[in-house]
Amino acid sequence: MVVLRHLADGASDVEAYRATFSTAALETPAVAVEVSRRWLAAGQVEAAGQALRLAAPKPKGLRGRLAAPDFGWESAWLDYLEAAGDAAGAQAVRWASFQRTLDLGRAKAFVARFDGFDDVEAEGQVLAYAAEHPDFEKGLALLMAWPALPEASQMIMDRAEQRQIAPERAEAWAAKLRRRFPAATQRLLHLGAAAARKQRALKLYERLTQEADAIAP
Repeated sequence: MVVLRHLADGASDVEAYRATFSTAALETPAVAVEVSRRWLAAGQVEAAGQALRLAAPKPKGLRGRLAAPDFGWESAWLDYLEAAGDAAGAQAVRWASFQRTLDLGRAKAFVARFDGFDDVEAEGQVLAYAAEHPDFEKGLALLMAWPALPEASQMIMDRAEQRQIAPERAEAWAAKLRRRFPAATQRLLHLGAAAARKQRALKLYERLTQEADAIAP
């Protein structure tokens, strides 16, 4: 079957490629993505959408809530929506995906689709969502990666009380914030030091504490 699949792929025969998979396999996200991408490359947009629908998230649990979509499947679904001309639908999916994952790529793609000053508003929407995210470290990671250092600094000052953060991340981020935001840097290093102490990483605790204390008020 694998040989037939390679032959079909080499001949750009998507239907023959699809036929090498069982019905159960076609309902898995990984296979649906591969089939849909080949349909899109062949210009068969609706066939691509149909391939993805076979592996769409199914309701689960007693209340029938939809399972979170596979990230790769969701990326292929976005490609399909764009190819189908449903830009608004694609943006809605990007935003929902970002809210669920805080993925930097999703956020950047969401903002990039806006024109003029609308992209500034969209960027503000993304950064505000990250700054208020229940997972402090995850939200701060998005702001640092953007990069949005003023917003990251403000988040640290506003929400650092009784928060935890991986010591290594605290040290790396502090290096980026130190020059412009000393107060936030100091607080971040103390957070990392506290986490290192809990982990019994005493040398790391001492280093982060010394770095924090060396910052002028």
